[in-house]
Amino acid sequence: MARSTCISNIRLLISFLLVVQFFVVSSATQAQGKQKRKPGPALVKVDQVTLKPRATRQSFVGSLEPVRRAVIGSAVEERVEEVMVREGDLVVGGDARPTVLVQLHRQAIEIELEAAQIELDLRSAAMAELKATIPTQIEAAEAELARLEAQLEYTKQVYQRVQGLGSSMSEQEVEESVSLFNAATQSYNAAKAELARLTATREVRLLIATRNLERQKAELKRTEDLLSRYTVLAPFEGYVTRKMVERGNWVTKGTPLVEIIQLDPIELRIEVPQEYSVSLQQSFDSAGGDEPPLQAEIRIDSLQETLQGTVTRIIPDADPVTRTVPVIIRIPNAPRRTGPNQSHLLKPGMLARAELDIGKGQPVLMAPKDALVLNQGSASIYLVKQIDGVKKAKQIAVKTGRSNGNWIEITGDVNENDEIVVQGNERLRDGQAIKVLENMSVPNNRP
Repeated sequence: MARSTCISNIRLLISFLLVVQFFVVSSATQAQGKQKRKPGPALVKVDQVTLKPRATRQSFVGSLEPVRRAVIGSAVEERVEEVMVREGDLVVGGDARPTVLVQLHRQAIEIELEAAQIELDLRSAAMAELKATIPTQIEAAEAELARLEAQLEYTKQVYQRVQGLGSSMSEQEVEESVSLFNAATQSYNAAKAELARLTATREVRLLIATRNLERQKAELKRTEDLLSRYTVLAPFEGYVTRKMVERGNWVTKGTPLVEIIQLDPIELRIEVPQEYSVSLQQSFDSAGGDEPPLQAEIRIDSLQETLQGTVTRIIPDADPVTRTVPVIIRIPNAPRRTGPNQSHLLKPGMLARAELDIGKGQPVLMAPKDALVLNQGSASIYLVKQIDGVKKAKQIAVKTGRSNGNWIEITGDVNENDEIVVQGNERLRDGQAIKVLENMSVPNNRP
């Protein structure tokens, strides 16, 4: 009995030891697996925080205008056969299949074109015939001249023989020899003159025929161009805003047919008081190169959006009454699709407010927009810090301010020239080791 109890205890001990060994091996395997899965440093791109004087921001009100507006008129006098568009239609311009706006009746001009083509064919055939016959005519004239020269020589010999016989020849024979000799001489001289004329006028006749052919080609081209004017095409992509004729109307040269406008981009025209115009002109002139274009924030009361525009022109013509200078701001206005149709958010005539930076103010810290990590309305950036000889990412909460191109104003525990992560920051964690890709640094487009 005691022996049996001892054996049972030994078996229990062995089972316990096997269970302990299993857990030890499993824990070691898991620890080894975790050690193998330990991630390396994150690969990132960096840039620096920069200090930039912040200009005083001013607000100006203006109206939106189409970047292009054109009233398409008729180039010929004719009856309207068909108006192909309606007000509000989108039309396509350019060289690739432009939209037909108005078709004028063109039967008469098509007949003129056909007649011009027939005349060109006739002159081309005449030119070919002339080129072929001129050498033949000259050869025939040379042969005729040679024949008449031989005939002249024969009559001359007869005449000389008759003259040598003297009184033995009758008066009639003498007169006949003289007459034949004179006729042969005249024929020879005429043939010689004709050969000279054909030879001398060869180039002139070819030149006249060539010029007539070229003139008819020009006439055909003119008629073809005139025919193209009977089909009125859209000069650029835009929308029809007014249709001024209907089918059956008689139009003359210059009669307005259709008005179209281009909406993408669209322009905002504001009037800037003269006290701000000098500073604005200086900012506009310094744009380009390392400096971004002069930007403006556009707000429209009826829309819940803030848009970005670019100052494209400052018109040097101040109003003598209001003492203001016109400024043109161009705004992207790509069409937005709503169901099966598309429309543009901004439309000419809308009242808009533009905020512009005028002059210089206190310097502020600015960072690339790519450095921001946004999370539920809050913003943060990752600074590059050297900790125990290892570069690590330190997350810093910041507040944002005005933007300037690809840069934005920030405030927080940040200093000028601090290195910040601008790519690879989407999945970074605070304190994570990083590796900076030196050979792929971000271009230094400072504001």
